[in-house]
Amino acid sequence: MSVYTDLRAALGAGSELEATFGVSATLTRTIPGVRNRATGKVASADEVVLPCMAARATIKIKAEDGTVSKVAGYTLWTEPKAGDTLTFAGQSYRITDIVEFNPDGTAICWNVVAGSGS
Repeated sequence: MSVYTDLRAALGAGSELEATFGVSATLTRTIPGVRNRATGKVASADEVVLPCMAARATIKIKAEDGTVSKVAGYTLWTEPKAGDTLTFAGQSYRITDIVEFNPDGTAICWNVVAGSGS
């Protein structure tokens, strides 16, 4: 292994530093097209790619019937919206649920649940 490969492994997804500070990721948001009143046609949707920092975690969710499931969870330092696609470590995940962490009323990060696929 090269020094560069070792450094990437130490700083990349799954590392202790990632859990503390996050690693580079992107959020992709689709903005629906607007209907032109004169023509009645809808403009094509636009995609906006937002750079962000993200840290991965596994979240356990307990259902009403007592079953426990594990889902992919992420902490983001850029505000996401439900339906955004998070690209993290070369994989894409659809954001389904968002919890804002806002001590003293100021949001500092967002914890999200994301499922496979984009």
